[in-house]
Amino acid sequence: MTTVHLKFPDEATFAAAMPPGWQRRGETAHPLPAGVQALRILPHPLLMGGRYSMTGQELEAPTLLPGYHVNALGEVPDAWRPYIVTPRQPLAVFGGS
Repeated sequence: MTTVHLKFPDEATFAAAMPPGWQRRGETAHPLPAGVQALRILPHPLLMGGRYSMTGQELEAPTLLPGYHVNALGEVPDAWRPYIVTPRQPLAVFGGS
């Protein structure tokens, strides 16, 4: 089974696509939609890169990745399919993916 990478426009769109009564629990949520075995909500805002000196001074600012990023394992609901993306270098995957 492989990790499905999703990029929703915002948290509200993700929330609207979740089952009734769902709750966020740290980096995951419950209940999960039917077919989804695991879910990881990536930190937001999501920043990539940046360069820093040995003393921690910012030399180059990190880039903000737009969207609300979620990884799922299993069969995702049809309503999520328009949000599937294929990152060149995924930040996170589920073990064995």
